[in-house]
Amino acid sequence: MSVLPAWLVGLHLLSGYVSLAVCKDISICLTVTLHKPVASEDGNLELFSSEAAAEAAAALRALRDVESRNCTLLHPNCERQLLVRGSEYVRLQPFLVDVRDSNSLAAPSAIFTCYQNGSHVALGLWNSALSMAGSFFSASYGLLVFGHRADSPALSIVERYPYFSRTIFSQALEANWLMGLFSHLGWQKVSILYERGELGESFVQAFQEEARPKGILVETVAAVDDAGQPTLQVPTASSALELIKQGSNKVIVLQIRLGFVVDFLNLAWELGLDIGSYVWVVATVPLQDVLREINGRGRDLPAGLFRGLLGVSIEPMDEALERLNTVHLSNFEEDEIGPLLHDRDGNLDPRMDDRVMDEIHRGARNMQSLYVYDAVWAYAFGYAKALREAAVGAPDPRGPEVLEALASLPAFRGLSGEVSFDEWGDRKVPPGFEGRVLNLHPGEEGGNYTLVDVGVVRAGLASDGEGAELGPELLWPDGSSYPEVPGDSFGTTSLRPVIVGVSVSAGVLVLMSAALVARIWLLHRRIHVLVGESGALDLESPLQKILDFLKRHQGFHRRPSRREAASLHDYIIANARNLQAPDLAAQLKRTHVYSKGVTSYLLSFVAPNRDDDGSSQSSIATSMRRKDPAHDFVLEDVLIPSQRLLVADEVVVPREAADSIGHDFFLDTVSANSAIANSPSPLAAVFKQSLHALGLVSRIPSEANAPLMRYVLAIEDGYPDTLYHCKLHAADVVHRLATILKRSGIAAALEEDNWATSLAMLIAAVVHDYKHPQVTNNFLVYQEAEIAIQYNDLSVAENYALCESRRLLKEQELDFKSPIFCKDCTKERWKKFSNTVISSVLATDMARHFDILSRFVTLVLKDPKLENKTTSQKWKAMTDDQRTLSLQMAIKLADIGHNSLPIELSKLWVKRLQDENFHQGDLEARSGMRVSALMDRRKPGCESSHRPPPCSAR
Repeated sequence: MSVLPAWLVGLHLLSGYVSLAVCKDISICLTVTLHKPVASEDGNLELFSSEAAAEAAAALRALRDVESRNCTLLHPNCERQLLVRGSEYVRLQPFLVDVRDSNSLAAPSAIFTCYQNGSHVALGLWNSALSMAGSFFSASYGLLVFGHRADSPALSIVERYPYFSRTIFSQALEANWLMGLFSHLGWQKVSILYERGELGESFVQAFQEEARPKGILVETVAAVDDAGQPTLQVPTASSALELIKQGSNKVIVLQIRLGFVVDFLNLAWELGLDIGSYVWVVATVPLQDVLREINGRGRDLPAGLFRGLLGVSIEPMDEALERLNTVHLSNFEEDEIGPLLHDRDGNLDPRMDDRVMDEIHRGARNMQSLYVYDAVWAYAFGYAKALREAAVGAPDPRGPEVLEALASLPAFRGLSGEVSFDEWGDRKVPPGFEGRVLNLHPGEEGGNYTLVDVGVVRAGLASDGEGAELGPELLWPDGSSYPEVPGDSFGTTSLRPVIVGVSVSAGVLVLMSAALVARIWLLHRRIHVLVGESGALDLESPLQKILDFLKRHQGFHRRPSRREAASLHDYIIANARNLQAPDLAAQLKRTHVYSKGVTSYLLSFVAPNRDDDGSSQSSIATSMRRKDPAHDFVLEDVLIPSQRLLVADEVVVPREAADSIGHDFFLDTVSANSAIANSPSPLAAVFKQSLHALGLVSRIPSEANAPLMRYVLAIEDGYPDTLYHCKLHAADVVHRLATILKRSGIAAALEEDNWATSLAMLIAAVVHDYKHPQVTNNFLVYQEAEIAIQYNDLSVAENYALCESRRLLKEQELDFKSPIFCKDCTKERWKKFSNTVISSVLATDMARHFDILSRFVTLVLKDPKLENKTTSQKWKAMTDDQRTLSLQMAIKLADIGHNSLPIELSKLWVKRLQDENFHQGDLEARSGMRVSALMDRRKPGCESSHRPPPCSAR
């Protein structure tokens, strides 16, 4: 018998209007990071952080308040904003997901679980990195991500994160405060050191945007470290310090993570920098946390090293926290959270660390608990407003509609102050919103530092006099105190007219340059240049350019000009032979995006069979035309099949990997510690478990099980054991394909449509590189190998794998076809099954990569009929061609998806591929041919010390 949480039981006892009201139930997904990603040695979960429990409890109590329309902690009569129509109110039904990780890789899994549960919003992701990954992933589902901790300015980029909103203020507010403070102090020049990555770079951009209107020059912008590094990288940090030494500026802003602030300043001191001659300002990290880090290190650090460290932060809302704790968290019950907990895959998992309830009863101690409480209410208000504005009978609002409603929502008084949103989903900053200026003071005789509140800074005020107020407690690193202000070394009063004059002149030049750059950019845009500013290749097909042109022509804004029409006409004529794929060969030959070796390697894929009269002759073609006929390639020289050791009944799925196969995108199938790699039959084991993951075990007739597993074992017997195209690669592709089908919802859609298609996709993954010769198709073609002649030089290895694997079905003990399709009198089901296998395997030929990719983008991703639909709805609305393209993309992602693995695993696959390429290069060298690009073992490779890590092709 399930036990209802106490607060749900209590709802039935509420008086009159609550019990009689009609409620519109809406699922809300609370994505909390309550526990650590790794369980303790005894198998119990460990609390993620002391704040996590209180924030989760605050969100759940907010849900209870919305349900009962209890406005005690908000403005009076807030229940009116929950009204939909008549006496119908919005009621939020919680689905609680314990993400158990702060790594951004965990976000897509959590978001997909929310989506599968029918939720229209994911609320509570722990940090900016999680929210970025979650919002990017959720856009395809129309699911809104609501943040209470994610403060990165990058999340304001609506083109990248279209369905994101937050109740925490963006770090752009902190940048505004800092500029107000600097302006008040008369500083006209600052430098910023940041942590490389999207989080750091977006803050730098916001910082520079706030500096311009104040007339403050950002002299030096330098990366201290790369994002994701566990420790401070001394060479990078030293280079940043050298830039500071070379500059004239003395005001330095540090936008680096908590643990690096202390290490960086200590390194600067060790390298001989006069710390006291600079002003150090900490950004995006609370100075309170820096203080705890410093004092936690003890007396090992130089005395006075952190004297005068500055920071700004929101004024603590102690009264609001006390109200939240008194009204809600002090009487929070365990059954309000435990029975609701699910893991990231949506499985009910009520386990909790013993300290969870203790931390909740200790109460909320930070602003994030207030933000998450307000976020629940804001979403409820926004959803109710979207419902009120929707037409009767219209589908329930999704991300775009709720975001639009939030932007027009009247401001309400929340626990964290006045809450309202701009059109991008960011919380609006009230004019004059105050931040506290904080300062570190050293203790007596080198004792612990203390944090001192030394003034206030106000947002959005133009007047320097009104922008900040500072007290004499403000201590500078050199030991002096306010109102004395250290100079920024920018200049004196006598230089100011010169500076202003130069600035005005420079401004005119900048405007002229900007106009010229804009003109050039527009011209480039209009002729659809094949290589953009980023140096990336243009992957749009001519057909997509035509469709984009027509779409713009039908609109009212940015309609194309005659010049654009003429340019498009010339472009189409030049690419008339294939309108469905970009002419990458021409781009690669015309530009210098990549090195000569990489260009040649890519050309061997995108233009494998072009003659010398065209511009796409690849290096391998040139070299192999000079081959010695006496050195014809013999397939058996490369492929030496292993001997089958197992029978079907002996295939065992490694217990350590069973739960991950078909679920975990980042499963290790290649390292020495991998349970899959150490399995005696990795391909058969992964295939067997994938049948369970996709729910096919109950669908396949029992009499087909034995021949099916024998067939897979026979296929595995035809894969080499070493290099890249081997048993482990096949197992890796089968697992990743099963995961894609499962996690994307395609498998569920196929179950409704034709479950055998899922089996066909798994079989395609199993056989796609069967008896692979471990050389490229180009090598086989130019060596005129027997199999190249047999398949007319077209997709040689892929056609060979299909033909040889199909021959096995004629062996009675391997024939799984008959028991599965025995009642298929017209053979329609078998024909569809077979066509799926064939089209999927042929799609793995890299010569067709860009053709398939561009067609998928044009025909599937940009089809307006498929927008804002679930996977099941999309599948039903798709044509047969669209479905085929989608399945082809799925197996292609599975085939080359090792590039998205954690870097150490990805490097293992790259090393295998390099060894296979070197093996082909050896064959070419022995035949007297010029060795193909990236296949000469005499040149630097992935593990060479002469090349920059990790495995960058040169």
